[in-house]
Amino acid sequence: MRFFPLAFLGLIAAPVAAQDTAPPKPITPRADLAFLSDYRARGVSRSEGQPSAQIDLSAEHRSGAYLGLTATRVTGFGSNGAPVELQLYAGLRRPLGRGTADLGLAWTLYPGGRGTSDYLELTGAYAGTIGPLTMTGRLAYAPAQRSIGSGGRRDDNLYLAADADLGIPARPITINAHIGHSNGARGLNPNGFALSPTGDYWDWSLGATYSRRRLRLGVAYVDTDIRRDAARASGFAFANGAPTGVVTLGVTF
Repeated sequence: MRFFPLAFLGLIAAPVAAQDTAPPKPITPRADLAFLSDYRARGVSRSEGQPSAQIDLSAEHRSGAYLGLTATRVTGFGSNGAPVELQLYAGLRRPLGRGTADLGLAWTLYPGGRGTSDYLELTGAYAGTIGPLTMTGRLAYAPAQRSIGSGGRRDDNLYLAADADLGIPARPITINAHIGHSNGARGLNPNGFALSPTGDYWDWSLGATYSRRRLRLGVAYVDTDIRRDAARASGFAFANGAPTGVVTLGVTF
Protein backbone atom coordinates (compact mmCIF):
# COMPACT_ATOMS: atom_id res chain seq x y z
CA MET A 1 0.00 0.00 0.00
CA ARG A 2 2.88 2.39 0.51
CA PHE A 3 3.30 2.69 -3.26
CA PHE A 4 -0.27 3.94 -3.71
CA PRO A 5 0.40 7.62 -2.86
CA LEU A 6 3.20 7.82 -5.42
CA ALA A 7 1.08 6.21 -8.10
CA PHE A 8 -1.81 8.51 -7.25
CA LEU A 9 0.44 11.57 -7.49
CA GLY A 10 1.69 10.33 -10.86
CA LEU A 11 -1.85 10.11 -12.18
CA ILE A 12 -2.50 13.67 -11.08
CA ALA A 13 0.78 15.03 -12.49
CA ALA A 14 0.37 13.44 -15.93
CA PRO A 15 -2.55 15.62 -17.07
CA VAL A 16 -0.82 18.71 -15.68
CA ALA A 17 2.36 17.93 -17.64
CA ALA A 18 0.29 17.34 -20.77
CA GLN A 19 -1.34 20.74 -20.33
CA ASP A 20 2.07 22.41 -19.91
CA THR A 21 3.27 20.94 -23.23
CA ALA A 22 1.94 23.18 -25.98
CA PRO A 23 0.61 21.34 -29.04
CA PRO A 24 2.63 21.83 -32.23
CA LYS A 25 1.60 24.87 -34.24
CA PRO A 26 -0.38 24.02 -37.37
CA ILE A 27 1.62 26.52 -39.43
CA THR A 28 5.33 27.31 -39.11
CA PRO A 29 6.44 30.64 -40.63
CA ARG A 30 10.03 31.30 -41.67
CA ALA A 31 11.98 34.28 -42.97
CA ASP A 32 15.50 34.26 -44.36
CA LEU A 33 17.65 37.22 -45.42
CA ALA A 34 20.92 36.78 -47.31
CA PHE A 35 23.61 38.95 -48.87
CA LEU A 36 25.55 37.42 -51.76
CA SER A 37 28.75 38.49 -53.50
CA ASP A 38 27.19 37.19 -56.76
CA TYR A 39 23.72 35.77 -57.43
CA ARG A 40 24.32 32.49 -59.25
CA ALA A 41 21.36 30.40 -60.40
CA ARG A 42 22.35 27.00 -61.78
CA GLY A 43 25.89 28.23 -62.13
CA VAL A 44 24.97 31.35 -64.12
CA SER A 45 25.09 34.89 -62.72
CA ARG A 46 21.83 36.81 -62.72
CA SER A 47 23.46 39.87 -61.17
CA GLU A 48 26.27 40.19 -63.75
CA GLY A 49 28.87 39.37 -61.11
CA GLN A 50 27.68 42.11 -58.79
CA PRO A 51 26.64 41.75 -55.12
CA SER A 52 23.00 40.92 -54.49
CA ALA A 53 20.49 40.60 -51.66
CA GLN A 54 17.80 37.98 -51.24
CA ILE A 55 14.84 37.53 -48.90
CA ASP A 56 12.73 34.40 -48.61
CA LEU A 57 9.38 34.26 -46.79
CA SER A 58 7.63 30.93 -46.36
CA ALA A 59 5.07 29.06 -44.30
CA GLU A 60 4.64 25.31 -43.88
CA HIS A 61 1.57 23.47 -42.60
CA ARG A 62 2.07 20.44 -40.39
CA SER A 63 0.60 18.35 -43.21
CA GLY A 64 3.71 19.16 -45.26
CA ALA A 65 2.06 21.70 -47.56
CA TYR A 66 4.07 24.88 -47.99
CA LEU A 67 4.18 28.13 -49.92
CA GLY A 68 6.64 30.97 -50.17
CA LEU A 69 8.05 33.97 -51.96
CA THR A 70 11.69 34.71 -52.77
CA ALA A 71 12.83 38.16 -53.90
CA THR A 72 16.36 38.64 -55.27
CA ARG A 73 18.12 41.69 -56.66
CA VAL A 74 19.10 41.11 -60.30
CA THR A 75 21.02 43.00 -62.97
CA GLY A 76 20.85 42.33 -66.70
CA PHE A 77 20.70 38.78 -68.14
CA GLY A 78 17.10 38.79 -69.30
CA SER A 79 15.63 40.87 -66.50
CA ASN A 80 15.01 43.50 -69.21
CA GLY A 81 15.36 46.32 -66.73
CA ALA A 82 13.57 44.67 -63.80
CA PRO A 83 15.48 45.30 -60.55
CA VAL A 84 14.09 42.25 -58.75
CA GLU A 85 13.46 38.60 -59.55
CA LEU A 86 10.44 37.17 -57.73
CA GLN A 87 9.76 33.48 -57.31
CA LEU A 88 6.42 32.26 -56.01
CA TYR A 89 6.46 28.61 -55.00
CA ALA A 90 4.19 26.05 -53.38
CA GLY A 91 4.28 22.33 -52.82
CA LEU A 92 3.90 19.32 -50.57
CA ARG A 93 6.68 17.68 -48.58
CA ARG A 94 6.06 14.21 -47.12
CA PRO A 95 8.09 11.31 -45.68
CA LEU A 96 8.64 8.53 -48.20
CA GLY A 97 10.63 5.42 -47.43
CA ARG A 98 13.79 6.44 -45.62
CA GLY A 99 13.71 9.99 -46.93
CA THR A 100 11.48 12.92 -47.77
CA ALA A 101 9.78 13.59 -51.09
CA ASP A 102 8.86 17.07 -52.31
CA LEU A 103 6.62 18.01 -55.24
CA GLY A 104 5.84 21.60 -56.16
CA LEU A 105 5.41 24.48 -58.58
CA ALA A 106 7.60 27.55 -59.00
CA TRP A 107 6.72 30.70 -60.93
CA THR A 108 9.62 33.07 -61.58
CA LEU A 109 8.86 36.59 -62.77
CA TYR A 110 10.54 39.94 -63.36
CA PRO A 111 8.05 42.72 -62.53
CA GLY A 112 8.81 46.11 -64.05
CA GLY A 113 10.83 44.74 -66.96
CA ARG A 114 10.25 46.05 -70.47
CA GLY A 115 9.42 42.56 -71.72
CA THR A 116 8.56 39.22 -70.21
CA SER A 117 10.99 36.54 -69.12
CA ASP A 118 8.55 35.00 -66.62
CA TYR A 119 8.42 31.20 -66.58
CA LEU A 120 6.74 28.32 -64.74
CA GLU A 121 8.45 25.14 -63.54
CA LEU A 122 7.30 21.84 -62.05
CA THR A 123 9.70 20.82 -59.29
CA GLY A 124 10.52 17.62 -57.45
CA ALA A 125 13.08 16.46 -54.92
CA TYR A 126 13.96 13.49 -52.75
CA ALA A 127 16.30 13.76 -49.76
CA GLY A 128 17.76 11.12 -47.48
CA THR A 129 20.19 11.21 -44.56
CA ILE A 130 22.86 8.72 -43.53
CA GLY A 131 24.65 9.82 -40.39
CA PRO A 132 26.06 13.31 -40.99
CA LEU A 133 25.50 13.09 -44.76
CA THR A 134 22.35 14.37 -46.49
CA MET A 135 21.88 13.58 -50.18
CA THR A 136 19.26 15.31 -52.33
CA GLY A 137 18.19 14.69 -55.90
CA ARG A 138 16.25 17.49 -57.60
CA LEU A 139 14.55 18.22 -60.89
CA ALA A 140 12.81 21.23 -62.40
CA TYR A 141 10.86 20.96 -65.63
CA ALA A 142 9.62 24.04 -67.46
CA PRO A 143 6.88 23.19 -70.00
CA ALA A 144 7.14 24.84 -73.42
CA GLN A 145 6.93 28.62 -73.04
CA ARG A 146 7.92 31.57 -75.23
CA SER A 147 9.80 33.19 -72.37
CA ILE A 148 12.42 30.41 -72.36
CA GLY A 149 12.51 29.70 -76.09
CA SER A 150 15.14 31.04 -78.47
CA GLY A 151 14.09 33.94 -80.66
CA GLY A 152 10.56 34.03 -79.28
CA ARG A 153 9.78 30.39 -80.10
CA ARG A 154 8.15 28.13 -77.52
CA ASP A 155 10.48 25.61 -75.90
CA ASP A 156 10.84 23.60 -72.71
CA ASN A 157 13.70 23.06 -70.27
CA LEU A 158 14.81 20.29 -67.92
CA TYR A 159 17.19 20.74 -64.99
CA LEU A 160 18.53 17.79 -62.98
CA ALA A 161 20.74 18.20 -59.92
CA ALA A 162 22.31 16.34 -57.01
CA ASP A 163 23.42 17.91 -53.73
CA ALA A 164 25.47 16.50 -50.87
CA ASP A 165 25.77 18.16 -47.46
CA LEU A 166 28.21 16.68 -44.97
CA GLY A 167 28.13 17.91 -41.37
CA ILE A 168 31.44 17.96 -39.52
CA PRO A 169 30.97 16.17 -36.17
CA ALA A 170 31.11 18.50 -33.14
CA ARG A 171 31.61 21.50 -35.43
CA PRO A 172 29.06 24.02 -36.78
CA ILE A 173 30.42 23.47 -40.29
CA THR A 174 28.82 21.74 -43.26
CA ILE A 175 30.61 20.82 -46.49
CA ASN A 176 28.38 21.45 -49.52
CA ALA A 177 28.75 19.87 -52.97
CA HIS A 178 26.47 20.30 -55.98
CA ILE A 179 26.26 19.24 -59.61
CA GLY A 180 23.51 20.03 -62.10
CA HIS A 181 22.66 19.67 -65.78
CA SER A 182 20.49 21.97 -67.89
CA ASN A 183 18.92 21.05 -71.21
CA GLY A 184 16.75 23.41 -73.22
CA ALA A 185 16.66 25.86 -76.10
CA ARG A 186 19.99 27.10 -77.41
CA GLY A 187 20.17 30.87 -77.60
CA LEU A 188 18.40 33.71 -75.81
CA ASN A 189 14.84 34.97 -75.92
CA PRO A 190 14.18 38.51 -77.26
CA ASN A 191 14.89 39.88 -73.76
CA GLY A 192 18.30 38.20 -73.55
CA PHE A 193 17.21 35.46 -71.15
CA ALA A 194 17.50 31.65 -71.23
CA LEU A 195 17.42 28.82 -68.72
CA SER A 196 20.04 26.96 -70.78
CA PRO A 197 21.93 29.71 -72.68
CA THR A 198 24.00 27.29 -74.75
CA GLY A 199 21.29 24.62 -74.95
CA ASP A 200 23.08 22.01 -72.85
CA TYR A 201 25.51 22.61 -69.99
CA TRP A 202 26.72 21.40 -66.60
CA ASP A 203 27.21 23.43 -63.44
CA TRP A 204 28.86 22.50 -60.16
CA SER A 205 29.96 23.99 -56.87
CA LEU A 206 31.93 23.06 -53.78
CA GLY A 207 31.93 25.01 -50.55
CA ALA A 208 31.35 25.14 -46.82
CA THR A 209 28.83 26.77 -44.50
CA TYR A 210 29.47 27.91 -40.94
CA SER A 211 26.30 28.22 -38.85
CA ARG A 212 25.85 29.76 -35.43
CA ARG A 213 22.39 30.19 -33.98
CA ARG A 214 20.45 32.13 -36.62
CA LEU A 215 23.48 33.27 -38.60
CA ARG A 216 25.36 31.49 -41.36
CA LEU A 217 28.39 32.25 -43.49
CA GLY A 218 28.99 30.35 -46.69
CA VAL A 219 31.81 30.28 -49.23
CA ALA A 220 31.67 28.32 -52.48
CA TYR A 221 33.50 27.81 -55.74
CA VAL A 222 30.95 27.90 -58.60
CA ASP A 223 31.63 26.91 -62.21
CA THR A 224 30.05 25.69 -65.47
CA ASP A 225 31.31 23.97 -68.60
CA ILE A 226 30.02 26.79 -70.82
CA ARG A 227 32.80 27.53 -73.33
CA ARG A 228 33.61 30.97 -74.59
CA ASP A 229 32.88 30.09 -78.23
CA ALA A 230 29.52 28.50 -77.35
CA ALA A 231 28.57 31.54 -75.31
CA ARG A 232 29.48 33.85 -78.18
CA ALA A 233 27.45 31.80 -80.66
CA SER A 234 24.34 31.95 -78.47
CA GLY A 235 24.69 35.64 -77.59
CA PHE A 236 25.36 34.84 -73.92
CA ALA A 237 27.88 36.87 -71.91
CA PHE A 238 30.61 34.32 -71.12
CA ALA A 239 31.53 36.08 -67.86
CA ASN A 240 28.13 35.20 -66.40
CA GLY A 241 29.00 31.51 -66.53
CA ALA A 242 32.72 31.76 -65.78
CA PRO A 243 34.16 30.26 -62.56
CA THR A 244 33.94 32.40 -59.46
CA GLY A 245 33.90 32.36 -55.69
CA VAL A 246 30.64 33.26 -53.96
CA VAL A 247 30.34 34.46 -50.37
CA THR A 248 26.96 34.37 -48.63
CA LEU A 249 26.01 35.91 -45.29
CA GLY A 250 22.54 34.98 -44.09
CA VAL A 251 20.23 35.17 -41.09
CA THR A 252 17.07 33.17 -40.38
CA PHE A 253 14.14 34.50 -38.38
